[in-house]
Amino acid sequence: MIDLAALVSLFAEALGATKGWPRIARFERLDDAERETVVHDLRVAGHELQWGRETHLRQLKRDGWMPVVERDAIGRPTIFVDRLEELVLVHRPPPIVA
Repeated sequence: MIDLAALVSLFAEALGATKGWPRIARFERLDDAERETVVHDLRVAGHELQWGRETHLRQLKRDGWMPVVERDAIGRPTIFVDRLEELVLVHRPPPIVA
């Protein structure tokens, strides 16, 4: 299994970024993510949200799902995962009706 935190730290070191970038927000209970502003804004905009396995992230992206990312005041991303870092919160926009 891929260690998400180790993978993130490798990219941060390779790019010369500050330590701890991007940040990972871990949720003990998956329902706690509903309290986040970015999640609420995506729901209001009509996006579908679900928790997907980190190992299936590439397939999810091909199907139109993208990880939920919250950016701080200077643009550093925060990724939402479960406490074991096996699940990632992903979203996709509503279908376009012609």
